[in-house]
Amino acid sequence: MLYNDKRSHQNDSRRFGHFIMALTIIFLGFFYSSCKDDIVVITAKDSLTDPATQPKVVSTYPPNGGIGPFNIKNSYNDFSLPNFIITFNKMIDLTSITKNSIKVLELGSYSYITVQSTNYTNFTNTLYCNVNDSRFYPSTSFHAGKMYTVIVDTSVKDINGNHLKTIYKFSFIPKPTFEVNNINPDSGKENVSPTKSIVIVFNSPIDSSILNDIEFSPLVDYTTKIAYDSMSISLNPKENLLLNQNYFITIYVGAHDKYHTRLPRTYRSSFKTSKFILEFSNPYNNSNYVNTTSTMLLRFNSIVKSSTVPLSIVFNPPINAEYSINNTDINITPSSPLYEDSAYTLTILPTLESADNLSLDSTIIISFRTQKFVVNNFSPYDRQTDVSIYRGIQITCNSIIDTATIRSSFSISPPTSGTFQLSNNSNTFYFKPDRPLLPNRVYFFEISTNLQSLQGKKIVGKISSNFTTGH
Repeated sequence: MLYNDKRSHQNDSRRFGHFIMALTIIFLGFFYSSCKDDIVVITAKDSLTDPATQPKVVSTYPPNGGIGPFNIKNSYNDFSLPNFIITFNKMIDLTSITKNSIKVLELGSYSYITVQSTNYTNFTNTLYCNVNDSRFYPSTSFHAGKMYTVIVDTSVKDINGNHLKTIYKFSFIPKPTFEVNNINPDSGKENVSPTKSIVIVFNSPIDSSILNDIEFSPLVDYTTKIAYDSMSISLNPKENLLLNQNYFITIYVGAHDKYHTRLPRTYRSSFKTSKFILEFSNPYNNSNYVNTTSTMLLRFNSIVKSSTVPLSIVFNPPINAEYSINNTDINITPSSPLYEDSAYTLTILPTLESADNLSLDSTIIISFRTQKFVVNNFSPYDRQTDVSIYRGIQITCNSIIDTATIRSSFSISPPTSGTFQLSNNSNTFYFKPDRPLLPNRVYFFEISTNLQSLQGKKIVGKISSNFTTGH
């Protein structure tokens, strides 16, 4: 009996505990419902603008004490990269930053820092900093083997007007050693143009003394130019390089930048020039609407041996032409207009040679089609106003006009008597009224498809136009 009473008491206690727990849950639910509008959640974004938070630097790139290389601006041409980055715990007011706010100690009084925002506004917590020089002189490039110290002054303010409490400093070595960043053409590259300049890019400013340790072989006579930022030098051959030839560029160990930091090793690069090839043609292959009287151009990558030209260029249909050779260019001027709206092929045979006796590897065929016979332009132009009453009408076509077809193809309204001024083997004619045109009058003229070229081709579509005379 006592055992049963004890178990009954335990059951009652358990029921009471469940009841208290249920009341607690209900109470908390009512409390949250009545207070939820007063709960404030602090976000990272809010902390960047919290007036109670004092601004301070939280990170930099490169980091303090860092030794490169880093993914930062290393030359004048690295437009998309900053020199260094500073990140704060607050949104910074960029209008508070002056030339004295952020400095690089080792760059001297001529240097100053410009700051870019990551969000294109005047407030950001990450500053992209670029070094500039008031003399427009490229001495602000970081050079090898040197530590730089950046100072952030207390004049920097956050979005709430709070200043940095103390000056912040960080130091880094952007380039621990003097190195060659790149040589163009790339090492091992083939089919390099014989007119190509060689560009050697370094990671630190150089001067002309670097030439003492650069070798270009086989021996080439060249001029040099150091780039604006002093980070690269170009070697410009005075004459075209030999075709189909291997060349070697060597920058020897011990070569130094303008601050006498030396290369730790020798750099070697090689390239091979191209064979004798056609670089450009006008007309190009499969071109249409080629002018029937235009001079054609063939441009090669080396000086052409003129004696091989006449027998190496063949037209189909055949044409009579004059050839003018100017170093790498062959200009071909037809003695008479090509046929309109006709297909032609220009064949260049492998017998064509360069001045150093190299032949083309294979036959080159250029196909093209000439223009149809059309009116290129006329004057007065369509709907022109205030035209002089003493003015005539000029028509210009793209090919020589058959003068016998001009009168039957031209009409003008109001009817106006006049004469045609024209000459044989011309693509232009002029209608001259016998007396002044009427003032303030609209005139209409038309060129019908009766107009033909000397080769018997009719113009494509009639031309209708009007103009208004002046007083």
